Amino acid sequence: MLRKIIIISLIIGLPIVIYIALQHGQVQTVSFKKALSESGQKADSEQATKVKIAAGVVIDEQHPYKPEEFYVVDPESSIFPVSYTGKDPIGELKNGQSVQVYGHVHGGATPYFHASQVVK
Repeated sequence: MLRKIIIISLIIGLPIVIYIALQHGQVQTVSFKKALSESGQKADSEQATKVKIAAGVVIDEQHPYKPEEFYVVDPESSIFPVSYTGKDPIGELKNGQSVQVYGHVHGGATPYFHASQVVK
């Protein structure tokens, strides 16, 4: 009887545990505004949650490009600065190029996205 209970518990419980682990192990894809509002809800001592933003690179007179600092626009048309501090060099980016930036948002007078990874 105990053996049946253990087997049934494993059959039911294991998929639930795997589902929860997969949901919490994935980085959320959000907009800059949503990431900014979520980081504002955290205490100052807590680090903002790591997120992914799918965006396009913006390079013009008002938004100059440097490999460690550049601007992107998200699907909600928010243009925001990205500070890249990752280990891997990202190389040259072109205006309009699609990228995915992984990191967290810093609020303040000029909010920006602190990226630890940029995927072209």
